[in-house]
Amino acid sequence: MIIYSPNDKRQLGAKAFLIPFFCVHYGIFTAVHGVFVIFMFGMLGGFIKPGDFTSGPFDIFGIMGKLQLWWSVLALVISHAVSFAVNYVGNGEYKKSNVVYLMLQPMV
Repeated sequence: MIIYSPNDKRQLGAKAFLIPFFCVHYGIFTAVHGVFVIFMFGMLGGFIKPGDFTSGPFDIFGIMGKLQLWWSVLALVISHAVSFAVNYVGNGEYKKSNVVYLMLQPMV
């Protein structure tokens, strides 16, 4: 969203409001889903027990280590970085989008 249409000065106000709005709301959405997935597959599946983590139930690095998720997370980061560089920046998609479309893209 930040690099979309860098020459369109009219979009600065929309970006200033919608980028933080998106980060907060989508961040909460993904955090809730992450907790649900960890609970369903980790705790109910018997892979994680409530006492496994001394720093609390939201010890994300401890959970990732216990479930050995590091390679999966690394693969997702690399995949998204390559897609961003090749498709969004390399193919010029950032010139054709608008901030509202980008904000609603996760729901499509």
